[in-house]
Amino acid sequence: MTRGLIVGAARSGAGKTAVTLGLVAALRARGLRVGVAKAGPDYLDTRLLGRAARRPAFNLDAFLTGRDGPARSLALAARGADVVIAEGAMGLLDGAPTASTPPVASSAHLARTLGLGLVLVLDATSTAQTVGAVALGLATASGVAPLGVIANRVRSAHHGDLVAEGLARVGIALLGHIAEGALDGLAQRHLGLVDPSELDGFDAWLERARYVVEESVDLEALVRRAPELRLVDPELGEARSRVPVALSVGPSARFRYEENLLRLEAAGAELLPFDPLEEVPDPHARLLWLHGGYPEHYQAALADNGPLWPALRRAANEITVIAECGGYALLARSLEGSQMAGVVPVAMRLGSRPVLGYRSARLVDGPFGARSLPAHEFHYLVPEDDPGEIDVVDARGEPRPGGVVSPRLLASFLHFHLGVDPGLAGDLLRRAGGGGSSETA
Repeated sequence: MTRGLIVGAARSGAGKTAVTLGLVAALRARGLRVGVAKAGPDYLDTRLLGRAARRPAFNLDAFLTGRDGPARSLALAARGADVVIAEGAMGLLDGAPTASTPPVASSAHLARTLGLGLVLVLDATSTAQTVGAVALGLATASGVAPLGVIANRVRSAHHGDLVAEGLARVGIALLGHIAEGALDGLAQRHLGLVDPSELDGFDAWLERARYVVEESVDLEALVRRAPELRLVDPELGEARSRVPVALSVGPSARFRYEENLLRLEAAGAELLPFDPLEEVPDPHARLLWLHGGYPEHYQAALADNGPLWPALRRAANEITVIAECGGYALLARSLEGSQMAGVVPVAMRLGSRPVLGYRSARLVDGPFGARSLPAHEFHYLVPEDDPGEIDVVDARGEPRPGGVVSPRLLASFLHFHLGVDPGLAGDLLRRAGGGGSSETA
């Protein structure tokens, strides 16, 4: 039996991530096996959650993985777990543009479709009894009755009593309140929270968050109220042969979906990670997947890795290559004037504003074959001369830079999630020449 809940809020910045991490640490300290997941396409919060849970975190995204994908992803997060804690994204009702209520890919939509119990983290700064009205409004608008509320940034015991009074008036439980400043200390990065490996003192902060949550939240009530999950078959592929797949990892290439690695491995991939700052792809690889990240922060180190550019050019000439966002930048002609691999005829520079959002890509060729795929874009890079070989539109139907595609190359700003189709990983391996299977177990 596995129970599950999702932590939502009225907006970003209310403390969802900090509270969720504290909950994970506190429940683990009680001996529970905690699976973790993140609503939406985020690449960084999943790494924090995975560090806290000591196991991979999975994305739950009905846009990226389709209607049935989140249930399969949840099943992967729940393997061997007593409870799954999913962190919501943005506000409770924020998701893909849609006429449905609640919006597709929103935290409320995931709570309803996956049967996750909803815990609201509400910022009590400059408010008191009104917290109850906010909770009631979110419950009414989403159609999801919350298990309860954790009030964050409460200034005093009296303040906490007023918050409890407001919640009692609307019949919503107060699961606990956390003092103002108690969970401060998580640093920010221009594309979100930093990777835990880059955050000095993360483990010490997590231990403090565990203590704060243990002292402030009724954990027994939280777990008791969390519903039992009805889990589906995650439909992992069945490997018939091993296919060597080189994957970029390390400080400059951290934007990846853990489920992609799991599905590739299950379909027959032998994963061969390499750090572009110090290493080159394994020469025996039949598929090279260059992940996104922050190559713009490591241009000197990339340039110092002399064998890297020739190795990437050789790979592009001989094997199948998928390059996502920061990986696309590695293959570009230049980045901020610095020489890159020169595989694709694109010069890139850093813009002043983030480019992010859901995308739809229509592929007429390439490693995934001729098909349409959902994707996500998340960067500050600007192409000076986009080849536009991929038909890409945003959620409003507006055209976006398309990138480069050929039978063995897909290089773009897009991040793809293999969970959209259980057979996609196997199909990709077959096209790479290794004979992977698209059959599901």
